Amino acid sequence: MRRAAALSALLLAALLLAGCGAPQDAPAAEPTPEPLCAHDWRDGVCSLCGEVCVHDWAEGVCRVCGMVCAHDWAEGVCRVCGMVCAHDWDEGVCTICGRVCTHEDHDRETRECRVCGLTVPHRYVNCVCSCGARPQYVEDLKLYPEEVLVNEEGPGQIDSYVYNRLTGEIVEGDRKRNHFERVVLIYTPCGYDPEGAYDVVFLTNASNTNSAAWLTKGYSFDSQHCHFTGKKLLDGMIAQGYCEPTIFVSIEYRRNASPAKTAEMYERELRRDVLPFLIENYATYASLDENRRVIPAREHFAHTGASFGSTMSWELMTRCADLFSYWGLYSGRLSEGVPIVRAIDEAAAQYPLDFVYVGGGKGEPASGTFEKYTAGIIEDCVSLEEGKNIAFLNLDHAIHWHPTWFVLLHNSMQVFFRNRYEPLG
Repeated sequence: MRRAAALSALLLAALLLAGCGAPQDAPAAEPTPEPLCAHDWRDGVCSLCGEVCVHDWAEGVCRVCGMVCAHDWAEGVCRVCGMVCAHDWDEGVCTICGRVCTHEDHDRETRECRVCGLTVPHRYVNCVCSCGARPQYVEDLKLYPEEVLVNEEGPGQIDSYVYNRLTGEIVEGDRKRNHFERVVLIYTPCGYDPEGAYDVVFLTNASNTNSAAWLTKGYSFDSQHCHFTGKKLLDGMIAQGYCEPTIFVSIEYRRNASPAKTAEMYERELRRDVLPFLIENYATYASLDENRRVIPAREHFAHTGASFGSTMSWELMTRCADLFSYWGLYSGRLSEGVPIVRAIDEAAAQYPLDFVYVGGGKGEPASGTFEKYTAGIIEDCVSLEEGKNIAFLNLDHAIHWHPTWFVLLHNSMQVFFRNRYEPLG
């Protein structure tokens, strides 16, 4: 019994010693990591372990695997590595990435692009080029900007109507059935939006011509220039930014002996029939009241005339100042004995004239007369001030014909609807 008790005591002592600080077993050692792959990169993929390289691009070369980017260019920047193309320009196109130069940064004098080195024409938006240059008024018929003459992009459309001056009826067509009828041509620019609103320019013809003279008849400035029509010229002016998209109306009038009588008849037909038809069927700024009377938007309407059409337009200016704020008067003098100065001032007192652009050709027999009459108007009219709201220009190498009047229209369109005139010289 004593032996059994002693053994039990020894066992209990051993258990107590184990719970009171006896040494513990050491923790198991962690496994040794496998060695990393040394990578044998081939086209961005390791041939040993198959890992795909997460590229770290620098100038089109990966710093990790050495892969050279094949480049997916978009506007001169690689979509893959972000590298910007250094560009090797050839005629305005990069031979590396295919980018086409916009030529926005070019010298206004030499017209040389500072990016690609190509000599380019000015591209005007609202008569201002991206380089800061403005179009120059054309002073010489032979120096008309060729880019306008050869431009065939963005063609506008011409709608033809037959107007009966007795009944006021206006129908689609281009053939007159009797001497009471006239053809009215309406030009709408490329991209014309029927829901929009456009400035409008009326073009009145010279004697013994018709509405086709302004828009569809062919002309040539000289033997070195290609033939053109007024429509083609307007297409080019709009495409090149020499003027904003505009509606042009070429309209005939019935000459009635004196300019005053012709203007009186023309005004009646204009207010009663032609303008209401235009406003109802085209996107202009003007509107009609419940009686189809015109509610004008004069700051968006211009009226021009050539030769006798210009002489008639001087008279019309005193009658229709509420309808038109801009006037182009080409190769036509004032009629004798008409108190036109007083009438212009009276009309302008209520409806100020934004701009009157007067011109002719130095080769015209009446060239000096045009200039003399215009100088007299400027001197005597209180409402007109040279360089502010009236200007006169005589073109070199220009005679009494439509190419002269087209150039004057070109110059006028740089002022019309902007009321911004910068004198030559």
